[in-house]
Amino acid sequence: MAWAVTINAVDRTTLVQGATLRIQAPISNRGTCSFTIVSEDGSYIPELGWPVVVTKDAATLFTGVIERAPHSGFNRSTTTPIATAVQAVDNVYYLERRLVTSTIPAGTLEDALDFLEAEYFDNGLTLDAAQPTGPNLPELTYTNTPLSAVLNDLATRTGYIRRVDFDLTVLLYAPGAIAAPFDIADDDGQIDGDLDVEPSDADYANRVVVVYGPDGLKDKTVPFTADGSEDTFQLPYPIAGPIPGTNAGAVGYAIVNVPAEGGNESIASVSGAIWLYDHAAMTIQRVIGGAPAAGDFSITFEVLFPQSVSAEDAGEISARGLWERRYERPDIEHPDEALQFAEAQLALAIARPRTLRYPTTTDGLRPGQEQAIEATIRQVDATCIIQQVNSRDIGGGQLLHEVTAIEGTASPRPWQSTISGWSGPAVGPGSTIPATPPDLNSAVKFASVTLTHAQILTLDTAPTVMVPAPGAGFVHVPIALAVVQNFTVGYGQSVDWAVTWTGAAFTMPNGAHSFVSTFTGEYFINRAIPTFDAGLSIFENKALEIATAGLAGISSGGDAANELVATVAYFTVDVSAI
Repeated sequence: MAWAVTINAVDRTTLVQGATLRIQAPISNRGTCSFTIVSEDGSYIPELGWPVVVTKDAATLFTGVIERAPHSGFNRSTTTPIATAVQAVDNVYYLERRLVTSTIPAGTLEDALDFLEAEYFDNGLTLDAAQPTGPNLPELTYTNTPLSAVLNDLATRTGYIRRVDFDLTVLLYAPGAIAAPFDIADDDGQIDGDLDVEPSDADYANRVVVVYGPDGLKDKTVPFTADGSEDTFQLPYPIAGPIPGTNAGAVGYAIVNVPAEGGNESIASVSGAIWLYDHAAMTIQRVIGGAPAAGDFSITFEVLFPQSVSAEDAGEISARGLWERRYERPDIEHPDEALQFAEAQLALAIARPRTLRYPTTTDGLRPGQEQAIEATIRQVDATCIIQQVNSRDIGGGQLLHEVTAIEGTASPRPWQSTISGWSGPAVGPGSTIPATPPDLNSAVKFASVTLTHAQILTLDTAPTVMVPAPGAGFVHVPIALAVVQNFTVGYGQSVDWAVTWTGAAFTMPNGAHSFVSTFTGEYFINRAIPTFDAGLSIFENKALEIATAGLAGISSGGDAANELVATVAYFTVDVSAI
């Protein structure tokens, strides 16, 4: 069987000049198709906007719209035959036609896509019925942003792959969710030529800095909920100031609105105002009149953008030295969103995957598919994500597909951010995350448990975080254990907290966390847990717990208000192939 080209619902295969058909299909980006149409009598010239469909053996290889159609005499002659160099773009064309100016409410990835479908999908675009729920996203605001760029931004934030299918359905899915129709094994005849292997550090970094926000001052309103006892509140950004004409050190253009206290209240970074601003800590404290009354309140102030956040991998820095990369995101205005982007880029940057390239005449491969590639003589035995498939006519109705795949199952970069040189220290929160484990079943998950004063005194070890067993072939792998102790009165003994899998203990680095008998107030510890390097099988299909250890001997002391809260962050990993 041979390939066929349909233009504007009419089969025009016989008019396509031999060896001119080309299809380029990159992951999460616009694909293209090009070919030359020859009209011997000069009567047929394809028009812009006409739909193009390319098939082979009844399977669709490309659908899109003619974007360019320059024509001239065949072989540049002045005779009657006309040659038209058709250039078509795939169905991303319909995404590029719409600009998004909206605030998408916080929710899941599917919620965001439902919003976009209702407001912006047209020309036959629909959300795929198989769209997964996906990770949670914060509220997102876009102004005159192409719909294609919005979907790519959602893909970047979630680590998902974006596809606009041949039938105009839009799908964002996790790497590994869609398998290739065939894998590559030694001597199976699927490769028509050789396998090229390219290791590279070109995109490597172990510390990612994201400079975010538009250039200049911008008003921001930050909401809070007072409980009637807390008098100090954390801001997400520093307040711009001072404004000339105010007292030295004073904050300009900042108002705290406390409806329960009668409305607007003054704020400054020096004494005399109702609220005191601490620039170094980025906190506001109500120093006159005590804690604000219970209820909602807000502060409106000016922020000087751009700001910056960073994410880093301590293990990679220790092993390879500090290696930094900068991204600019003027469209992001909240540090949580910027940090989410930084962490996503860091996960990609530390992976250091090899790029694999090979030719094949076997049809059916598409970018975004997962494929196992084994080539012993090239020292390759890996699971890969196909990044690009370039196809061309080689005669006899056959197409040669030049495939590019990247080793591992981390999500690709669907678009390139602006990268420039280092411009100074980062301002804002930082984050340390582990190297991405193989075959992630989902994003980072969190679970927590609280131990009360009464439970401590009764040696109650029952409070645990019971994360159900993930099923055969999967393992819960912890990343970090965070412990907050808040004691009004200390105890006479110290005890430890540990992480266990239904009795199989895992030792915290540098020892487990202890709460101290003489300590009062609030204490916080956050410790990274290194990824296992052996023995994964003993944790397979086991539930995850956080439990106390060494409570024996606690019988007095403390206070009824005392509490100890532990939270574990973890991945669920498919180890069936390990």
